[in-house]
Amino acid sequence: MDAYGFTLQKQLCDLLGISSGTVSTWIRRNYLPGDVVVTCALDTGVSLRWLATGREGYKSSSEKAKSSEYIFHKRLAAGVLKDAGTWLADLSFIHYLPDEPLFITSSNGAWIVDLSITAISNGRWLVGINDRYDIYDIALLPERKLSGMSKGNNFICGIEDIECVGKVALTISYDS
Repeated sequence: MDAYGFTLQKQLCDLLGISSGTVSTWIRRNYLPGDVVVTCALDTGVSLRWLATGREGYKSSSEKAKSSEYIFHKRLAAGVLKDAGTWLADLSFIHYLPDEPLFITSSNGAWIVDLSITAISNGRWLVGINDRYDIYDIALLPERKLSGMSKGNNFICGIEDIECVGKVALTISYDS
C-alpha cells in the first residue's frame, strides 16, 4: 500500500481486482504473492528488495514514480517542436520534480521543461511567439511587459504577445 501511495486496503483490492478478505489474510499471515510484488515494483519503480524484505532503497511511490520515468521527448528545430519519442530519465537530482516533464533537444542544448507551470515569471521558459518556439530567459518589466533573450537576441513585448508553454527545470549545455 505504501509503494502505491494507498491509504486504504480497498484501493489495493480495486487495483488488483481481489476481495478485501484476501488482502486481510495476506496481512495477517505477513505474506504477499511474488507476482504482486514484482508487478508493484514495475508499476511504481520502488525497490524490489524493499518490497520483498523491507530493507534498503525505498522511496515513496510518488517520489520514485516521478523521479524515474519515461518522459516525452521533442526535438526543437527552426522554431518547430517535433515528436522524438520518449526518454528514460531519473529526475531525482533536479531541485524539484516537474509535474509534467518534457525533454527537449536542439543543436544548442537540451532542457527538461515543466509543462504544468505556465504563469510566467522571471527565469528560463519554453515560449511560443507567432507559433514558433524557443527557450528564452525572461525578465518581467512594468506595465505587463517582459524582456526575453535567446542566443544573444533580445526583445521586449507584452505578456499577452507570447504563449508561455512551460518553465525550464533543467538546462543541459553541450560542450564544444
